[in-house]
Amino acid sequence: MPIFTSWYQPHILLLDIRDDVTASEVCDAITQTIAICDAARQPIHMISDWRKATCYPIHYDMMSLILKMVQHPNMDWIVVLGMSPALNFWAKLVSQIARPRYHVADTLDEALEFLVSLPTQV
Repeated sequence: MPIFTSWYQPHILLLDIRDDVTASEVCDAITQTIAICDAARQPIHMISDWRKATCYPIHYDMMSLILKMVQHPNMDWIVVLGMSPALNFWAKLVSQIARPRYHVADTLDEALEFLVSLPTQV
């Protein structure tokens, strides 16, 4: 599976998307992320790293699942690495519908620097 999910730091989830990822694998990763949010005791941040992906299989029929993830009460900021024109299109579309909190970064260090600069939640 070319999507690896791990805790990058406490309350920062890392999705590392690589190679020829399929739409089914993206949906599975989103479903897993929703389950992690369901189990979380406080909001989490997510870093979605697309820099090593060779394709971006996101389709309209995935929209309800994507919206469920970005609108989850325990999903805080989403930082995207490797923003492509295709990902930018989807990010703009989702932003118009759901207004998620997302940021674009070039490196993991930059993403982490952004996330740790945010005010902590009580």
